[in-house]
Amino acid sequence: MNDKANAQAMTGNANTTTMANDENLAADRAKAAVNRLILRRQGRMMSIAIGVGLFLGTLAATAVFFLEKYDYLIFRNGGRHQIVIDGRRIDLGISPENLDRIRSFAAEIENISYAVIATAVLLATLMVGAVVQGAYAAVRTRTYLSSGFPRRSILLAHAKAFGLGTATSGALAVAGAAVHGLIAGDFSGNIKVTGARAGRAVGTYEANLWFLVLAATVAIAGAYAAAYGIFMAFVRFPGYVVGIALFVVSAAGGALNWTFKAVGSDGSLIYVAPFKHIGASGFPLYSVLSDLASIVFYAAVAWLCMRRIQVRR
Repeated sequence: MNDKANAQAMTGNANTTTMANDENLAADRAKAAVNRLILRRQGRMMSIAIGVGLFLGTLAATAVFFLEKYDYLIFRNGGRHQIVIDGRRIDLGISPENLDRIRSFAAEIENISYAVIATAVLLATLMVGAVVQGAYAAVRTRTYLSSGFPRRSILLAHAKAFGLGTATSGALAVAGAAVHGLIAGDFSGNIKVTGARAGRAVGTYEANLWFLVLAATVAIAGAYAAAYGIFMAFVRFPGYVVGIALFVVSAAGGALNWTFKAVGSDGSLIYVAPFKHIGASGFPLYSVLSDLASIVFYAAVAWLCMRRIQVRR
């Protein structure tokens, strides 16, 4: 009898172990599946954003080339604005307010290389893409949960996807700054932008491309986190609750921003120490720190919402 009981106990333990192993295997498969699904979707959307950004950046650099290299005249002809380049008239799809604004813009960017202009437009496009991808990831949450994917795996997969997007954006920003360095023969990254008004210089803004690369990369990471956290809140709570919360958070952020500023010698508002721009090239410390804080905040919001979202079957 004892032998029989021991045999049954051993069989039961073996079955329990087998079931536990099967459950672990199923969990591992679900984790791998959600990782593949989310990363594949992230790759497709990122490729589209990069393609659009490169197209728009090239278009912007081409427009700047014409503004800088050609003599032109803009005038109104029967309610339509036309630009004359080398004696040829071209209708403008967008009506400029006046010629001084166009010439002032050309004066401001004359010291910036086409590589920097194209990279800036590319990063702006990737910023918009980060918001779209973060929002889309959030609104798909119930679908993932209904498919049986674990909550933790969904959140970690999105974190990997957003990290990949941020790293890619940073690499493209570094490449743009490096191309500028090759063209200019100077890898310090220091650039000057001269503001002009009515054809006269009114001020010079100094910046460092490497600092701006870091700031832009952190800002794109912040865009992923903010969009994901906000839309996760919309998935979890009624719209009016999220609207009120966003108003409160925005007001608190604005008030905090004001506390770190003071009136400078020229009458403008500047950040006070230790948050003022560091060095002659102006490292945007407050901007980077605020973006890092927003990443932590919205990541926490996303996690709390993920834990409370109900699955609709």
